[in-house]
Amino acid sequence: MTALSSLLLATQLAHPPMADVDLTVRTTMKELGIPGAAVAVIQSSKPVLVKGYGWSDVAKHTPVEPNTQFQIASLTKPFTAIGVLRLVEQGKIGLRDAASKYLPWLPAQYRQITIEQLLTHTSGIAADMRTSNGDDFSLSDFRDRISASKPAFEPGARWQYANSGYILLSMILEEVSKKPLATYLENEVFRPAGMWDTTLAVPGGKLPFTGYESADKPAPYFSGGFGAGAGVSTINDLVAWSGSMARGGLLRPETAKLALTPANDNAGKPITFDFRDAPTGYGYGWFLTSFKGHRLQTHGGVLSGFSSTVDRYPDDDLTIIVLCNAKAGADRIGYAEVICRRVADKLLAASSSPSDELRRIVQNWDNALVRGDVAAIDAILDDAFVYVTADGKSLSKAALLEQLRKSPKLGSSTSRISLIQVVGDTAVIIAEGSAEWPENGKPTKHDYRFTDVFQRQGSTWKAILTQLGR
Repeated sequence: MTALSSLLLATQLAHPPMADVDLTVRTTMKELGIPGAAVAVIQSSKPVLVKGYGWSDVAKHTPVEPNTQFQIASLTKPFTAIGVLRLVEQGKIGLRDAASKYLPWLPAQYRQITIEQLLTHTSGIAADMRTSNGDDFSLSDFRDRISASKPAFEPGARWQYANSGYILLSMILEEVSKKPLATYLENEVFRPAGMWDTTLAVPGGKLPFTGYESADKPAPYFSGGFGAGAGVSTINDLVAWSGSMARGGLLRPETAKLALTPANDNAGKPITFDFRDAPTGYGYGWFLTSFKGHRLQTHGGVLSGFSSTVDRYPDDDLTIIVLCNAKAGADRIGYAEVICRRVADKLLAASSSPSDELRRIVQNWDNALVRGDVAAIDAILDDAFVYVTADGKSLSKAALLEQLRKSPKLGSSTSRISLIQVVGDTAVIIAEGSAEWPENGKPTKHDYRFTDVFQRQGSTWKAILTQLGR
Protein backbone atom coordinates (compact mmCIF):
# COMPACT_ATOMS: atom_id res chain seq x y z
CA MET A 1 0.00 0.00 0.00
CA THR A 2 1.48 3.35 -0.98
CA ALA A 3 1.86 6.19 1.52
CA LEU A 4 -0.55 8.27 -0.57
CA SER A 5 -3.27 5.61 -0.67
CA SER A 6 -2.80 4.92 3.06
CA LEU A 7 -3.25 8.63 3.76
CA LEU A 8 -6.27 8.74 1.46
CA LEU A 9 -7.89 5.78 3.20
CA ALA A 10 -7.18 7.27 6.63
CA THR A 11 -8.71 10.59 5.58
CA GLN A 12 -11.81 8.92 4.19
CA LEU A 13 -12.20 6.75 7.28
CA ALA A 14 -12.14 9.85 9.45
CA HIS A 15 -14.91 11.64 7.59
CA PRO A 16 -17.72 10.75 5.14
CA PRO A 17 -17.20 6.95 4.87
CA MET A 18 -18.06 6.51 8.54
CA ALA A 19 -21.52 7.85 7.74
CA ASP A 20 -21.63 5.31 4.87
CA VAL A 21 -20.56 2.53 7.24
CA ASP A 22 -23.19 3.57 9.77
CA LEU A 23 -25.89 3.51 7.10
CA THR A 24 -24.64 0.17 5.75
CA VAL A 25 -24.81 -1.45 9.18
CA ARG A 26 -28.27 -0.11 9.96
CA THR A 27 -29.65 -1.03 6.53
CA THR A 28 -28.26 -4.57 6.73
CA MET A 29 -29.61 -5.09 10.24
CA LYS A 30 -33.07 -4.02 9.12
CA GLU A 31 -32.90 -6.17 5.97
CA LEU A 32 -31.86 -9.32 7.85
CA GLY A 33 -33.83 -8.75 11.06
CA ILE A 34 -30.78 -8.47 13.32
CA PRO A 35 -31.73 -7.16 16.79
CA GLY A 36 -28.26 -5.99 17.83
CA ALA A 37 -24.69 -5.67 16.58
CA ALA A 38 -21.35 -4.17 17.57
CA VAL A 39 -18.95 -2.95 14.89
CA ALA A 40 -15.32 -1.83 14.93
CA VAL A 41 -13.16 -0.41 12.16
CA ILE A 42 -9.41 -0.27 12.86
CA GLN A 43 -6.81 1.31 10.62
CA SER A 44 -3.09 1.09 11.41
CA SER A 45 -4.03 -0.32 14.84
CA LYS A 46 -6.07 2.83 15.56
CA PRO A 47 -9.81 2.38 16.13
CA VAL A 48 -11.76 4.83 13.99
CA LEU A 49 -15.18 3.32 14.78
CA VAL A 50 -16.26 1.29 17.82
CA LYS A 51 -20.03 1.33 18.15
CA GLY A 52 -23.07 -0.63 19.26
CA TYR A 53 -26.29 -0.83 17.20
CA GLY A 54 -29.77 -1.97 18.15
CA TRP A 55 -30.76 -4.04 21.17
CA SER A 56 -28.91 -6.46 23.39
CA ASP A 57 -32.25 -7.42 24.94
CA VAL A 58 -35.25 -6.72 22.74
CA ALA A 59 -37.89 -7.16 25.47
CA LYS A 60 -36.11 -4.85 27.91
CA HIS A 61 -34.91 -2.41 25.22
CA THR A 62 -31.33 -2.73 26.48
CA PRO A 63 -29.07 -1.12 23.87
CA VAL A 64 -25.88 -2.70 22.53
CA GLU A 65 -22.82 -0.87 23.86
CA PRO A 66 -19.12 -1.39 23.07
CA ASN A 67 -18.82 -3.41 26.29
CA THR A 68 -21.87 -5.63 25.56
CA GLN A 69 -20.98 -9.33 25.59
CA PHE A 70 -21.72 -11.69 22.68
CA GLN A 71 -20.94 -15.33 22.11
CA ILE A 72 -18.26 -15.41 19.40
CA ALA A 73 -18.55 -19.11 18.44
CA SER A 74 -15.70 -20.32 16.17
CA LEU A 75 -13.91 -16.98 16.46
CA THR A 76 -12.68 -18.70 19.64
CA LYS A 77 -10.31 -20.80 17.49
CA PRO A 78 -7.67 -18.08 16.92
CA PHE A 79 -7.46 -17.65 20.71
CA THR A 80 -7.09 -21.39 21.28
CA ALA A 81 -4.36 -21.39 18.63
CA ILE A 82 -2.54 -18.54 20.40
CA GLY A 83 -2.79 -20.49 23.66
CA VAL A 84 -1.14 -23.48 21.98
CA LEU A 85 1.57 -21.35 20.35
CA ARG A 86 2.47 -19.74 23.67
CA LEU A 87 3.18 -23.22 25.05
CA VAL A 88 5.23 -23.96 21.92
CA GLU A 89 7.28 -20.81 22.54
CA GLN A 90 7.82 -21.92 26.13
CA GLY A 91 9.10 -25.32 24.94
CA LYS A 92 6.31 -27.21 26.70
CA ILE A 93 4.85 -28.76 23.53
CA GLY A 94 6.02 -29.16 19.92
CA LEU A 95 4.03 -28.53 16.75
CA ARG A 96 5.20 -31.88 15.33
CA ASP A 97 4.38 -33.76 18.53
CA ALA A 98 1.68 -36.40 18.30
CA ALA A 99 -1.47 -35.38 20.17
CA SER A 100 -1.39 -38.79 21.86
CA LYS A 101 1.79 -37.72 23.70
CA TYR A 102 -0.45 -35.51 25.84
CA LEU A 103 -3.71 -37.44 25.49
CA PRO A 104 -2.64 -41.09 25.84
CA TRP A 105 -6.27 -42.23 25.76
CA LEU A 106 -6.61 -41.31 22.08
CA PRO A 107 -7.72 -44.37 20.08
CA ALA A 108 -5.43 -46.11 17.59
CA GLN A 109 -6.98 -44.36 14.57
CA TYR A 110 -5.85 -40.96 15.87
CA ARG A 111 -2.59 -41.71 17.64
CA GLN A 112 -0.38 -40.30 14.86
CA ILE A 113 -2.08 -36.94 14.32
CA THR A 114 0.06 -33.95 15.30
CA ILE A 115 -0.56 -30.70 17.14
CA GLU A 116 0.05 -28.79 13.90
CA GLN A 117 -2.46 -30.91 11.97
CA LEU A 118 -5.09 -30.17 14.61
CA LEU A 119 -4.34 -26.43 14.37
CA THR A 120 -4.63 -26.43 10.56
CA HIS A 121 -7.63 -28.80 10.18
CA THR A 122 -5.49 -31.32 8.29
CA SER A 123 -5.57 -34.15 10.86
CA GLY A 124 -8.39 -36.15 9.25
CA ILE A 125 -10.20 -36.40 12.60
CA ALA A 126 -13.97 -36.82 12.44
CA ALA A 127 -15.14 -33.23 12.02
CA ASP A 128 -17.94 -32.79 14.57
CA MET A 129 -19.23 -34.93 17.41
CA ARG A 130 -22.57 -33.14 17.77
CA THR A 131 -25.75 -35.03 16.98
CA SER A 132 -27.48 -31.67 16.32
CA ASN A 133 -26.54 -27.97 16.36
CA GLY A 134 -27.73 -27.66 19.95
CA ASP A 135 -26.07 -30.82 21.28
CA ASP A 136 -24.17 -29.34 24.24
CA PHE A 137 -22.06 -32.39 25.13
CA SER A 138 -19.54 -32.69 27.97
CA LEU A 139 -15.85 -33.51 27.52
CA SER A 140 -16.62 -37.01 28.81
CA ASP A 141 -19.25 -37.41 26.06
CA PHE A 142 -16.80 -36.06 23.50
CA ARG A 143 -14.11 -38.53 24.54
CA ASP A 144 -16.52 -41.46 24.15
CA ARG A 145 -17.74 -40.25 20.75
CA ILE A 146 -14.31 -39.49 19.30
CA SER A 147 -13.04 -42.90 20.39
CA ALA A 148 -15.83 -44.57 18.41
CA SER A 149 -15.45 -42.34 15.30
CA LYS A 150 -13.69 -43.05 12.01
CA PRO A 151 -11.07 -40.79 10.40
CA ALA A 152 -12.14 -38.79 7.36
CA PHE A 153 -8.73 -39.14 5.63
CA GLU A 154 -5.04 -39.83 6.22
CA PRO A 155 -3.43 -37.17 8.44
CA GLY A 156 -1.90 -34.38 6.36
CA ALA A 157 -3.53 -35.51 3.10
CA ARG A 158 -5.99 -32.62 2.75
CA TRP A 159 -8.06 -30.03 4.62
CA GLN A 160 -11.42 -30.37 6.37
CA TYR A 161 -12.78 -27.95 8.96
CA ALA A 162 -13.01 -29.88 12.21
CA ASN A 163 -14.40 -28.58 15.49
CA SER A 164 -13.26 -31.85 17.03
CA GLY A 165 -9.62 -30.92 16.43
CA TYR A 166 -9.89 -27.73 18.45
CA ILE A 167 -11.66 -29.55 21.26
CA LEU A 168 -8.68 -31.92 21.41
CA LEU A 169 -6.40 -28.88 21.51
CA SER A 170 -8.49 -27.60 24.45
CA MET A 171 -7.88 -30.83 26.29
CA ILE A 172 -4.14 -30.66 25.54
CA LEU A 173 -4.00 -27.11 26.91
CA GLU A 174 -5.63 -28.28 30.14
CA GLU A 175 -3.34 -31.30 30.40
CA VAL A 176 -0.09 -29.37 29.84
CA SER A 177 -0.99 -26.23 31.82
CA LYS A 178 -2.70 -28.17 34.63
CA LYS A 179 -5.42 -25.50 34.62
CA PRO A 180 -9.03 -25.35 33.41
CA LEU A 181 -9.17 -24.09 29.83
CA ALA A 182 -10.93 -20.82 30.74
CA THR A 183 -8.35 -20.06 33.45
CA TYR A 184 -5.43 -20.81 31.13
CA LEU A 185 -6.77 -18.62 28.30
CA GLU A 186 -7.64 -15.80 30.70
CA ASN A 187 -4.12 -15.82 32.18
CA GLU A 188 -2.15 -16.40 28.97
CA VAL A 189 -4.20 -14.77 26.23
CA PHE A 190 -7.20 -12.65 27.28
CA ARG A 191 -5.77 -10.62 30.15
CA PRO A 192 -2.33 -10.01 28.54
CA ALA A 193 -4.21 -8.63 25.51
CA GLY A 194 -6.31 -6.30 27.67
CA MET A 195 -9.49 -8.38 27.28
CA TRP A 196 -11.20 -8.01 30.64
CA ASP A 197 -14.72 -9.06 29.65
CA THR A 198 -13.78 -12.18 27.67
CA THR A 199 -14.24 -15.72 28.96
CA LEU A 200 -15.71 -19.09 27.95
CA ALA A 201 -19.26 -20.38 28.16
CA VAL A 202 -19.79 -23.86 29.63
CA PRO A 203 -22.17 -26.72 28.76
CA GLY A 204 -25.45 -26.42 30.65
CA GLY A 205 -24.66 -22.88 31.74
CA LYS A 206 -26.51 -19.60 31.43
CA LEU A 207 -25.48 -16.20 30.13
CA PRO A 208 -26.73 -12.71 31.14
CA PHE A 209 -27.45 -11.77 27.52
CA THR A 210 -29.62 -13.11 24.72
CA GLY A 211 -29.17 -14.41 21.20
CA TYR A 212 -32.01 -14.45 18.70
CA GLU A 213 -33.20 -16.77 15.94
CA SER A 214 -35.16 -13.85 14.49
CA ALA A 215 -35.76 -10.21 15.39
CA ASP A 216 -37.78 -11.08 18.51
CA LYS A 217 -37.43 -14.86 19.04
CA PRO A 218 -34.76 -15.81 21.63
CA ALA A 219 -32.50 -18.71 20.66
CA PRO A 220 -31.82 -21.71 22.92
CA TYR A 221 -28.56 -21.73 24.87
CA PHE A 222 -25.57 -23.57 23.43
CA SER A 223 -22.09 -23.18 24.94
CA GLY A 224 -20.23 -23.57 21.66
CA GLY A 225 -17.79 -26.41 22.26
CA PHE A 226 -14.88 -25.46 24.52
CA GLY A 227 -11.84 -24.10 22.61
CA ALA A 228 -13.62 -24.69 19.31
CA GLY A 229 -16.37 -22.14 19.92
CA ALA A 230 -17.18 -21.30 23.54
CA GLY A 231 -15.77 -17.76 23.58
CA VAL A 232 -17.69 -14.81 25.02
CA SER A 233 -16.35 -11.33 24.26
CA THR A 234 -17.10 -7.68 23.50
CA ILE A 235 -16.19 -5.39 20.64
CA ASN A 236 -13.99 -3.38 23.04
CA ASP A 237 -12.04 -6.51 23.96
CA LEU A 238 -11.60 -7.59 20.35
CA VAL A 239 -10.27 -4.14 19.48
CA ALA A 240 -7.80 -4.47 22.36
CA TRP A 241 -6.75 -7.90 21.08
CA SER A 242 -6.24 -6.55 17.57
CA GLY A 243 -3.98 -3.83 18.93
CA SER A 244 -2.02 -6.30 21.06
CA MET A 245 -1.41 -8.58 18.06
CA ALA A 246 -0.31 -5.63 15.94
CA ARG A 247 2.23 -4.68 18.62
CA GLY A 248 3.51 -8.24 18.97
CA GLY A 249 2.16 -8.46 22.49
CA LEU A 250 1.15 -12.13 22.50
CA LEU A 251 3.47 -13.98 20.13
CA ARG A 252 7.00 -13.59 18.86
CA PRO A 253 7.15 -12.18 15.29
CA GLU A 254 8.34 -15.46 13.81
CA THR A 255 5.53 -17.37 15.54
CA ALA A 256 2.89 -14.86 14.44
CA LYS A 257 4.15 -15.17 10.85
CA LEU A 258 3.96 -18.95 11.04
CA ALA A 259 0.35 -18.74 12.24
CA LEU A 260 -0.48 -16.85 9.04
CA THR A 261 1.24 -19.34 6.71
CA PRO A 262 -0.97 -21.78 4.76
CA ALA A 263 -0.67 -25.43 5.79
CA ASN A 264 1.14 -27.89 3.52
CA ASP A 265 0.10 -31.42 2.63
CA ASN A 266 2.29 -34.49 3.15
CA ALA A 267 4.15 -33.73 -0.08
CA GLY A 268 5.05 -30.27 1.15
CA LYS A 269 2.65 -28.45 -1.18
CA PRO A 270 0.32 -25.69 0.13
CA ILE A 271 -3.23 -26.93 0.64
CA THR A 272 -5.86 -24.72 -0.98
CA PHE A 273 -9.63 -25.02 -1.07
CA ASP A 274 -12.59 -22.90 -2.10
CA PHE A 275 -13.97 -20.53 0.55
CA ARG A 276 -16.54 -17.91 -0.37
CA ASP A 277 -15.63 -18.41 -4.07
CA ALA A 278 -11.92 -17.67 -3.53
CA PRO A 279 -8.88 -20.00 -3.37
CA THR A 280 -7.97 -20.21 0.30
CA GLY A 281 -5.40 -21.64 2.69
CA TYR A 282 -5.59 -22.12 6.45
CA GLY A 283 -2.93 -21.32 9.03
CA TYR A 284 -3.15 -21.69 12.80
CA GLY A 285 -6.70 -20.46 13.43
CA TRP A 286 -6.98 -18.23 10.34
CA PHE A 287 -8.49 -18.52 6.87
CA LEU A 288 -5.97 -17.00 4.41
CA THR A 289 -7.86 -15.82 1.38
CA SER A 290 -8.79 -12.70 -0.60
CA PHE A 291 -11.78 -10.43 -1.09
CA LYS A 292 -12.11 -8.53 -4.37
CA GLY A 293 -8.35 -8.67 -4.95
CA HIS A 294 -7.39 -7.70 -1.39
CA ARG A 295 -5.44 -10.14 0.76
CA LEU A 296 -7.64 -11.21 3.68
CA GLN A 297 -6.94 -12.99 6.98
CA THR A 298 -10.27 -13.91 8.52
CA HIS A 299 -12.18 -16.03 10.98
CA GLY A 300 -15.72 -15.98 12.20
CA GLY A 301 -18.25 -18.11 13.95
CA VAL A 302 -21.93 -18.93 14.17
CA LEU A 303 -23.98 -20.75 16.77
CA SER A 304 -27.43 -20.60 18.28
CA GLY A 305 -28.40 -16.91 18.24
CA PHE A 306 -24.99 -15.36 17.54
CA SER A 307 -22.43 -14.72 14.79
CA SER A 308 -19.04 -13.03 14.68
CA THR A 309 -16.35 -12.11 12.16
CA VAL A 310 -12.88 -10.56 12.22
CA ASP A 311 -11.57 -9.50 8.80
CA ARG A 312 -7.96 -8.33 8.57
CA TYR A 313 -6.72 -6.73 5.33
CA PRO A 314 -2.95 -6.53 5.98
CA ASP A 315 -2.04 -4.74 2.76
CA ASP A 316 -4.65 -2.07 3.48
CA ASP A 317 -3.90 -1.58 7.20
CA LEU A 318 -7.56 -2.30 7.79
CA THR A 319 -9.41 -4.54 10.26
CA ILE A 320 -13.19 -4.87 10.50
CA ILE A 321 -14.84 -6.66 13.45
CA VAL A 322 -18.55 -7.41 13.75
CA LEU A 323 -20.54 -9.17 16.48
CA CYS A 324 -24.26 -9.97 16.07
CA ASN A 325 -26.88 -11.43 18.39
CA ALA A 326 -28.74 -13.12 15.55
CA LYS A 327 -28.19 -16.23 13.49
CA ALA A 328 -30.44 -18.01 11.02
CA GLY A 329 -30.12 -20.46 8.17
CA ALA A 330 -27.39 -23.03 7.59
CA ASP A 331 -24.88 -23.65 10.36
CA ARG A 332 -21.95 -21.89 8.63
CA ILE A 333 -23.82 -18.76 7.46
CA GLY A 334 -23.27 -15.74 9.69
CA TYR A 335 -24.91 -12.32 9.59
CA ALA A 336 -21.75 -10.76 11.03
CA GLU A 337 -19.85 -11.78 7.92
CA VAL A 338 -22.45 -10.15 5.69
CA ILE A 339 -22.04 -6.85 7.53
CA CYS A 340 -18.24 -7.18 7.50
CA ARG A 341 -18.03 -7.59 3.73
CA ARG A 342 -20.52 -4.81 3.03
CA VAL A 343 -18.48 -2.48 5.23
CA ALA A 344 -15.33 -3.59 3.42
CA ASP A 345 -16.95 -2.69 0.11
CA LYS A 346 -17.32 0.87 1.39
CA LEU A 347 -13.82 1.22 2.79
CA LEU A 348 -11.56 -0.65 0.37
CA ALA A 349 -12.54 1.21 -2.77
CA ALA A 350 -10.02 4.00 -2.19
CA SER A 351 -7.16 1.84 -0.94
CA SER A 352 -4.41 0.38 -3.08
CA SER A 353 -4.51 -3.40 -3.40
CA PRO A 354 -2.01 -6.15 -4.30
CA SER A 355 -3.75 -6.28 -7.69
CA ASP A 356 -2.73 -2.68 -8.38
CA GLU A 357 0.90 -3.43 -7.52
CA LEU A 358 0.94 -6.60 -9.64
CA ARG A 359 -0.54 -4.78 -12.63
CA ARG A 360 2.21 -2.18 -12.30
CA ILE A 361 4.89 -4.91 -12.21
CA VAL A 362 3.51 -6.56 -15.36
CA GLN A 363 3.46 -3.15 -17.09
CA ASN A 364 7.08 -2.56 -16.05
CA TRP A 365 7.97 -5.98 -17.44
CA ASP A 366 6.42 -5.06 -20.80
CA ASN A 367 8.26 -1.75 -20.86
CA ALA A 368 11.57 -3.42 -20.01
CA LEU A 369 11.14 -5.90 -22.87
CA VAL A 370 10.59 -3.05 -25.32
CA ARG A 371 13.63 -1.19 -23.96
CA GLY A 372 15.75 -4.32 -23.88
CA ASP A 373 16.40 -3.55 -20.21
CA VAL A 374 17.58 -6.94 -18.94
CA ALA A 375 18.55 -5.52 -15.55
CA ALA A 376 14.97 -4.33 -14.93
CA ILE A 377 13.65 -7.77 -15.83
CA ASP A 378 16.28 -9.37 -13.57
CA ALA A 379 14.91 -7.31 -10.65
CA ILE A 380 11.39 -8.63 -11.24
CA LEU A 381 12.40 -12.31 -11.25
CA ASP A 382 13.14 -14.50 -8.24
CA ASP A 383 16.46 -16.36 -8.34
CA ALA A 384 14.54 -19.66 -8.65
CA PHE A 385 12.37 -18.31 -11.50
CA VAL A 386 11.42 -20.79 -14.24
CA TYR A 387 10.17 -19.85 -17.73
CA VAL A 388 8.15 -22.51 -19.58
CA THR A 389 7.87 -21.98 -23.33
CA ALA A 390 4.79 -22.69 -25.43
CA ASP A 391 6.28 -26.02 -26.52
CA GLY A 392 6.98 -27.08 -22.94
CA LYS A 393 10.70 -26.32 -22.63
CA SER A 394 11.91 -24.88 -19.33
CA LEU A 395 14.46 -22.11 -18.94
CA SER A 396 16.11 -20.98 -15.72
CA LYS A 397 16.34 -17.31 -14.86
CA ALA A 398 19.97 -17.19 -15.97
CA ALA A 399 19.19 -18.88 -19.29
CA LEU A 400 16.25 -16.57 -20.00
CA LEU A 401 18.24 -13.42 -19.23
CA GLU A 402 21.10 -14.62 -21.45
CA GLN A 403 18.63 -15.24 -24.26
CA LEU A 404 17.16 -11.78 -23.83
CA ARG A 405 20.63 -10.21 -23.97
CA LYS A 406 21.22 -11.84 -27.36
CA SER A 407 17.76 -11.07 -28.77
CA PRO A 408 16.81 -7.85 -30.60
CA LYS A 409 14.55 -5.40 -28.80
CA LEU A 410 10.81 -5.87 -29.18
CA GLY A 411 8.96 -3.39 -31.32
CA SER A 412 6.06 -3.53 -28.85
CA SER A 413 4.75 -5.60 -25.94
CA THR A 414 1.28 -5.26 -24.46
CA SER A 415 -0.37 -7.44 -21.81
CA ARG A 416 -4.10 -7.61 -21.12
CA ILE A 417 -4.71 -9.14 -17.70
CA SER A 418 -7.86 -11.25 -17.38
CA LEU A 419 -7.37 -12.57 -13.84
CA ILE A 420 -5.38 -11.73 -10.72
CA GLN A 421 -5.92 -14.07 -7.80
CA VAL A 422 -4.07 -13.48 -4.53
CA VAL A 423 -3.92 -16.22 -1.86
CA GLY A 424 -1.76 -15.39 1.12
CA ASP A 425 1.68 -14.46 -0.19
CA THR A 426 1.14 -16.04 -3.62
CA ALA A 427 -0.49 -14.45 -6.66
CA VAL A 428 -1.49 -15.94 -10.01
CA ILE A 429 -1.93 -13.74 -13.09
CA ILE A 430 -3.53 -14.96 -16.31
CA ALA A 431 -3.24 -12.67 -19.29
CA GLU A 432 -3.18 -12.36 -23.06
CA GLY A 433 -0.61 -10.31 -24.84
CA SER A 434 0.86 -9.31 -28.16
CA ALA A 435 4.41 -8.51 -29.05
CA GLU A 436 6.25 -7.50 -32.19
CA TRP A 437 9.75 -8.65 -33.03
CA PRO A 438 11.81 -9.06 -36.22
CA GLU A 439 11.48 -12.24 -38.25
CA ASN A 440 13.35 -12.56 -41.54
CA GLY A 441 14.12 -8.87 -41.31
CA LYS A 442 10.47 -7.83 -40.97
CA PRO A 443 8.51 -6.79 -37.85
CA THR A 444 6.05 -9.57 -37.06
CA LYS A 445 3.24 -9.47 -34.55
CA HIS A 446 2.65 -12.49 -32.29
CA ASP A 447 -0.30 -13.14 -29.96
CA TYR A 448 0.11 -15.30 -26.89
CA ARG A 449 -1.30 -16.24 -23.50
CA PHE A 450 0.70 -16.51 -20.32
CA THR A 451 0.32 -17.41 -16.67
CA ASP A 452 2.59 -15.75 -14.12
CA VAL A 453 3.03 -16.87 -10.51
CA PHE A 454 4.34 -14.24 -8.10
CA GLN A 455 5.40 -14.59 -4.48
CA ARG A 456 5.43 -11.80 -1.94
CA GLN A 457 8.93 -11.15 -0.62
CA GLY A 458 9.01 -8.44 1.99
CA SER A 459 7.41 -5.32 0.58
CA THR A 460 7.45 -6.41 -3.06
CA TRP A 461 6.49 -9.29 -5.37
CA LYS A 462 8.87 -11.57 -7.28
CA ALA A 463 7.95 -13.72 -10.29
CA ILE A 464 8.70 -17.40 -9.67
CA LEU A 465 7.10 -18.91 -12.80
CA THR A 466 5.93 -17.88 -16.23
CA GLN A 467 4.20 -20.37 -18.51
CA LEU A 468 3.71 -19.23 -22.08
CA GLY A 469 0.99 -20.37 -24.49
CA ARG A 470 -0.13 -19.25 -27.92
